[in-house]
Amino acid sequence: SQEISPGPVSSMAHKGSCEVVELNVHLLSGELLCSLEAQSSWKGQQVLDAANQHANAGTMVIALSDEAFSFNISSTVGDMQLCSGAVLTATMATDLSDVMPLPFARAVAGKLVRRMGWPTSKWTGSHVDIDPPVPVEVHMRKEDRRRGTTDFTDSSCYVDGGVGAGCGPNRYCQADGEEEKLRSLGLTNVGTGLSSDKFWIESAPVQ
Repeated sequence: SQEISPGPVSSMAHKGSCEVVELNVHLLSGELLCSLEAQSSWKGQQVLDAANQHANAGTMVIALSDEAFSFNISSTVGDMQLCSGAVLTATMATDLSDVMPLPFARAVAGKLVRRMGWPTSKWTGSHVDIDPPVPVEVHMRKEDRRRGTTDFTDSSCYVDGGVGAGCGPNRYCQADGEEEKLRSLGLTNVGTGLSSDKFWIESAPVQ
């Protein structure tokens, strides 16, 4: 289980775990976002999730970085040789929760839209290439956006639920290597009834 302490330092320590590493997360402006007590066994995604608990409403941390190394969400704190006092820089984005269900809003934050498609009848559809690609935060908030499929430059896509032949739920088709992030957002690719396990749907509400 995970325990989060109140106050400025966020602790998500597990019983019986090993070395605790205190990490400082700053915004690009230099302002301190939070201090985290991480286990050396944590993966980068867990550090990212902990930092997101301190993000302001409507925003989220989409990436962490350090000048001295490449921050990898699949590597552990120990593997990345992070030591207490290390400073990470957070890249923030709006989470689109005002126009999309929260888990999907967080899944697509920071992406670029390259194509949009929509149904024109039960069996036909149309699409438009977007060149140059535009930020998803801009595209999804357009008043004239057609509900349908939104394709991103990293090969992932989002499909609005209740649209087109067969309709179906809101769903997200992953890019390579996104599995851990999507599970942490409360999405699942198990027992979805969809055509591929690359598609993820909401499994539980995300706070």
